[in-house]
Amino acid sequence: MAKYSYLFLLNTIVFFSTYEVVTSAISSEINLIQVNFLRFLIGGSILLPFAFFSLRRQKMPDLKTVLSAVPVGVLNVCISMTFLQLGILYAGAAFAAVLFSCNPIFVAFFSHFLLRENMNKYKVLGLVLGIGGVTVTFLQGLFSGSVVMMGIIFAILAAITFGLYTVLGKRTCGYLGSTMMNSVSFVSGSLILLPILALTNQPTFNFNPTVIVPLAYLSICVTGFAYLTYFTALKDMPANVGSSVFFVKPVAASILAVIFLGEQITPFLVVGGSLVLVGMYFIVFYKKSREAEKEQPICTIE
Repeated sequence: MAKYSYLFLLNTIVFFSTYEVVTSAISSEINLIQVNFLRFLIGGSILLPFAFFSLRRQKMPDLKTVLSAVPVGVLNVCISMTFLQLGILYAGAAFAAVLFSCNPIFVAFFSHFLLRENMNKYKVLGLVLGIGGVTVTFLQGLFSGSVVMMGIIFAILAAITFGLYTVLGKRTCGYLGSTMMNSVSFVSGSLILLPILALTNQPTFNFNPTVIVPLAYLSICVTGFAYLTYFTALKDMPANVGSSVFFVKPVAASILAVIFLGEQITPFLVVGGSLVLVGMYFIVFYKKSREAEKEQPICTIE
């Protein structure tokens, strides 16, 4: 299986990189919260059989342990992904992709304080470079007037909350398994969105038929299949290699946004995105030979 890990990871990179572009393309035809509700409900349901299959040789966790994934799902599905949807709506797909892809910076920050993981000088340097990259990126939007300030705020909040979700999810998947944790958190998070849709008089299963294909793509491929291949890849490779999908994502998403949505890549976006990528390299990959430290995986795959 190990020799196929990079093929699985390549599949994940391709699907993850299309998320902002597809979402931006259908944003005028379907409610944003409704998109989150449907794609995580369907995607989580697809992952659920694989989650039970992964536990076939282990004792089924008790209900309390399974329910520990619910608050993780709320943070990801209800909060982080809603912020990301709003960031795409107000800032554009390419811009939101760059800002959201700095979430490993916040993973390093939260893991230091919540999990007591070491913060060496290279990670600090990565944080500084990443913050600088984010600053340059949103200056582009402010100077050009093409990006609403709310879009910047929402995209950054999405990255921060996703970073916190990753750290808290790391604890949960340690005893639930990553596939089970994500499937339960996806489904529970989506179901919690249901009363929110009802209270705000938003549709649930009613939408323009023209979005059926892209919505199915987001649900089955981006949320279900891509996460499954991501977890499969992480079984046979270091977690820091697997997390490199976020390094490629902003570049690929920006190119796709230019091709399919007609968005433009400006010098600010290039410089800011480059600084973010370099910052994440120092946080995730770079290790001084004399000070190399053993990194803990993002999720334990069982």
